[in-house]
Amino acid sequence: MRNRTASSAFCAFLGIVMVAGTGFASGEPVTLKGKAILDHPAGKVIVEAGRLLKAGKAAEVRKTASKDVREEWAAMSPAEQ
Repeated sequence: MRNRTASSAFCAFLGIVMVAGTGFASGEPVTLKGKAILDHPAGKVIVEAGRLLKAGKAAEVRKTASKDVREEWAAMSPAEQ
């Protein structure tokens, strides 16, 4: 169950990063391939989130989410989380 919770938190966090990133995009979309994603700010955030989840610190990942997502998580029962 812990892996499922971590996976859910990571997916929610990744979705937030993707949605937030579209607001900052300018011009044509760019596809980053290979290790180039690690130089991009979003790539760094995702790697850090993965490290936190692996260390069992899903709560820290949730703290970085937007207010709407944090409220949604708070409204869920522990079983749903």
